[in-house]
Amino acid sequence: MLDPGIEGGIYGGFLQGPVYIAVATALFVCGAWWATQVKSAARLVQFETAGVAGLGILISVLLGRVAEAGYNLPDHALLGLYVSVWLILSLVQFKRAEQTDGFTRLRRIFGWGYFGLASLAFLTGAFWLDPVIGEGASPVAGFFPLDSIVMAYALPALILFASHRVKSLPAPLPRNIGLPIAGALTTWTIILEVRRFWHGNDIYGSDILTPELYSYTVALLIATLACVVAALIRKDNNLRKWGLALAGVTAVKVFLWDMSDLQGLNRATAFISLGLTLAGIEWLFQHFTMEKPSKKKPDA
Repeated sequence: MLDPGIEGGIYGGFLQGPVYIAVATALFVCGAWWATQVKSAARLVQFETAGVAGLGILISVLLGRVAEAGYNLPDHALLGLYVSVWLILSLVQFKRAEQTDGFTRLRRIFGWGYFGLASLAFLTGAFWLDPVIGEGASPVAGFFPLDSIVMAYALPALILFASHRVKSLPAPLPRNIGLPIAGALTTWTIILEVRRFWHGNDIYGSDILTPELYSYTVALLIATLACVVAALIRKDNNLRKWGLALAGVTAVKVFLWDMSDLQGLNRATAFISLGLTLAGIEWLFQHFTMEKPSKKKPDA
């Protein structure tokens, strides 16, 4: 992380950056294999977590080099890569803290230190470097899905989501806090990608094009249907609530914003389409129960 680090790996030579990090990561993997051979659980955790950290740094550097493409990487992307690596290092320390030895407390301190550093950096970047609202905004670079927007917001969201969905990973935040944060970051990523589609690389400002406004509605409907289908398949009541909430947000957006620019037949068509979509969602919820019916024991 210190040498060559994220920036050194992105802007430096290929041998001094990605190859150097890849070799170090490979050595950690070899160490993990050796630990399994000697059946040393403590050493296995050390080498495995070091390998995960090295792999996270390597992926961040490679993503940065792809998006940079001969130009300076936008500040929001560079900060997002640092946030992602700090989150990974935080998970590494929390995973090592699960060992019962004399360093447990120290590892937790390091874990919360990395997590606090990532949080502080992200909050600073969200207000100052955001490509839409930030005073220090810079144009988006790269091509979807390897552009600077994904690096700034989707990568941290993916790490937070994985910490709650992968059983072998520790979760620094409670589930009811970590998953909504990951969902919010994912939502913001989609909004910025839609805006970039209509405005190009320079998406700073408050102007919203009419086609862009409708694109957000389509994205909300897709997200609503995805939540509903996932809730029915997984029989997850929390996903069901998210689906209903998204349906409500979609309806409010259509009534307050989308309809203001439509007249006559176009407005009627939009109302009918929204009504049919919401009716379809309600039909799904009515015909597919969220809970499995309980089996009654036969009377003796």
